[in-house]
Amino acid sequence: MRFSLPLCICIVVLLLIPTASLSQTFQYTSFQVPGSTVTLALGINNTGDIVGTFAVAGGQSGFLLSQGVFHTIACPNASYTIAQGINDNGLVVGWCNPGGSDQGFLYQNGNFTYLSYPGAILTVLYGVNNQGDIVGGYQLTPGKQLGFVYRNGIFKTLGTSRSATGINQSETIAANICGRVHCHGIVKTKTKTAWVLAQKISYPAASSTTVGGINDNGDLCGSWGPTANGIEEGFVYFKDTNTFFGFDIQNSGDMAVAGINKSRQVAGFYVLGANIYGFYGSVSQ
Repeated sequence: MRFSLPLCICIVVLLLIPTASLSQTFQYTSFQVPGSTVTLALGINNTGDIVGTFAVAGGQSGFLLSQGVFHTIACPNASYTIAQGINDNGLVVGWCNPGGSDQGFLYQNGNFTYLSYPGAILTVLYGVNNQGDIVGGYQLTPGKQLGFVYRNGIFKTLGTSRSATGINQSETIAANICGRVHCHGIVKTKTKTAWVLAQKISYPAASSTTVGGINDNGDLCGSWGPTANGIEEGFVYFKDTNTFFGFDIQNSGDMAVAGINKSRQVAGFYVLGANIYGFYGSVSQ
């Protein structure tokens, strides 16, 4: 299924946090899949292709937005499909429930392959790099989720992380550790034998920080909160200057930045009233 790109809302936003440089800016375009009031952009590759999920009456499907055209991604015999990440080769990863079983999928050129952590009741694929390394989360029992990396046909559990959300070309992994209420992000770098903790990610003065993605430069994106009005807002972390840039869109009811590429183009979603909008844009410092 293909859709023409609808008219988009283009808005330039300049929002700063106290430690930010006055030159930091965020420009974005919001969009919805035609016919949907719920559209979430969840991943972006280095060529600007975007993946995500949308809901319409009767179900929830994934999408690929490439060169201004929407393509629907829907696992056969599934009630929902969520496309979470895409690499530069066009390989899409995500999760769905074919036959009622929650599992990860790989999608490319119209073909699906399913991937589940051994013995898991739930497997989610969040990110993939150009080498085909995949990260995600799995559950062996309800309510307890752990992160993993899948490389060369082998699963590797990532210790205490709840989910691994991104992996770049250097095989550096972004992940999250969550307690009962609050989360913080982490970065793990690869050694000869394992991935080791390199950095803890906490947005300044926030009680909870969730990392959504990592690019090839080591920059990060995600969400932080609660804000003064009790919601979450988005952020980008610039690795070269060790600074955060926090921003909101139209005083939204909630938002998150879910993906970032090496050009610091970002993708995510925000809530306005009963609608959820996807967005893509760029940040600079």
